[in-house]
Amino acid sequence: MKASRLLIAAAASLACAGAALAQAPTYSIVDLGRGANNVGRTCGVSASGAYVVSCNGILGADTSYVWSSATGTQTVLPASSTNNWAVGVNDSGTVIGMTSATSAKTTDGYAYSGAIPVVWKNGTPTQLAASGRAFAINNGGIAVGSSGTVGAINQRAVIYNTNTLSNTTIGVTTDDGALMTSAFAINNSGLIAGTGRLATDNGNQNVALVYDSTTGSITQIAAASMFPNSVTGVIQTGGISVTDVNSSGVVVGSIGSDTKGDLALSPYMWSAAGGLSSVPMPAGFTTGTATGINDQGWIVGYGRMSDGSSHGFLDIAGTSYLLDSLIASTTGWIVTGSASSSFTITGIGNDGTISGYASYTEGASSRLHGFALQVTAAVPEPSSYALMAAGLLAVGSIARRRKNAA
Repeated sequence: MKASRLLIAAAASLACAGAALAQAPTYSIVDLGRGANNVGRTCGVSASGAYVVSCNGILGADTSYVWSSATGTQTVLPASSTNNWAVGVNDSGTVIGMTSATSAKTTDGYAYSGAIPVVWKNGTPTQLAASGRAFAINNGGIAVGSSGTVGAINQRAVIYNTNTLSNTTIGVTTDDGALMTSAFAINNSGLIAGTGRLATDNGNQNVALVYDSTTGSITQIAAASMFPNSVTGVIQTGGISVTDVNSSGVVVGSIGSDTKGDLALSPYMWSAAGGLSSVPMPAGFTTGTATGINDQGWIVGYGRMSDGSSHGFLDIAGTSYLLDSLIASTTGWIVTGSASSSFTITGIGNDGTISGYASYTEGASSRLHGFALQVTAAVPEPSSYALMAAGLLAVGSIARRRKNAA
């Protein structure tokens, strides 16, 4: 009888432990500062979370750096030209991005004026092509981006091999003629996600696509007019974005309305097995975009509430949390309650590290500072839940056998 009570107590203890662990993670915020032009932005994080890169300011002599979580230090990337934007990094610390001799960048964030794709290996910049854009790199050193004029008929998605310094244009189309014009994400298996145009609609409809570089097959995963807003339920039409793909081939991004512009963005996720679905946002959000997904399936993004305030969010298994509520201390940071504040999330690593930038108080003014959010208390992995459940079942089974024997 005593043994049975002990076993039941153990089961209850495990159940309580499970309940305690099944919570959102908490974070500490690491200030990565700003550049000489009063702006600091982090634009990417490696798959493991070991590195974060800064694409810094918008205009003027931009300086980029790579931050190491192991050392806690930032290393400035040598300038390849007047402006340098580091936007992607892999687990070896190899950085991908762009350089330009001009000081202009269009507002869409992707049409860098006079851009040249660049890779920084061991801090040394090497141009990958005479012109073009590079946005992401996997652990094998394969990067993706685009060539040609953004929005023009000659724009094409490109694969850059940073090992051989060669590049390949993705020219394959879907059965109905959809062509990838820009690639924004690649996983370690060579699955590439990007956006393009649907030829059967005179090239006017934006689509999201995935290209398998191993098999050479391409699949349309979403069109801008076929997805309901996760807040209002209204079918969206207009623009579509692709921001990340994880090792399981799950793609995330957003779809926006052509009638309300960025005021009607809806985050989505897609996989070959699960198809297309909404990514939930915290209560009160009216618009948002998913910007990153790690191999555990954690999804991050940012958006705005009805009062205009900017917020980040973290989705774990369908439960969405306000990121600012998970940060232990936000002293100096303006991350809540202000329509003029900026809180932008740019990616997430497998260790839970999140990259982004936000308004930071400097005396009587505020400036954009880059940051890295680091996990201080994490939720368990799915395997932990499985082991916990197995343990509870085993304890219950033993208790029943002892009871029957008695």
